[in-house]
Amino acid sequence: MNIIIKMIETFCHELMYSDNTEDKVFYYSRLLLNLMISILAGVLSWNCNTVLGLSVLSKIFYSVFAFMFGTLYLIFYLIFRHGTCDIQKI
Repeated sequence: MNIIIKMIETFCHELMYSDNTEDKVFYYSRLLLNLMISILAGVLSWNCNTVLGLSVLSKIFYSVFAFMFGTLYLIFYLIFRHGTCDIQKI
């Protein structure tokens, strides 16, 4: 675990003190894209679980999970829930 933390600290330190603008643009672009995917997954989870009639506590739990694992949730949604969850009903 300490190795992973050390790698993250090294990466962040190198990014902050780097003069290479391309690295910073790439990093912030990737960060923005991941944030948008996570928000989309959380909202999609909330709306789909509203249509399915789940309780508020369940919707919060699943939405937080979907936000944290956005890409995986979107793949799960496309495979398993795409046909069963009609968001147009909201």
